[in-house]
Amino acid sequence: MAAGALDVPRLRPGPGHPPRLQREFARRAGSVVEFDAGHHPFLSQPDAVRDLLLSL
Repeated sequence: MAAGALDVPRLRPGPGHPPRLQREFARRAGSVVEFDAGHHPFLSQPDAVRDLLLSL
């Protein structure tokens, strides 16, 4: 895994990985933030995405 890869926000639900596999990836990362935003959270919930990025 590339340096810093665990610092990149992961969004759900993704089209390529089932939720079970996404949760396994997230468990390995250690820190998880979830919000119900669909596939394009930056369009459907831009304030939530902004707040998440600013909190990093």
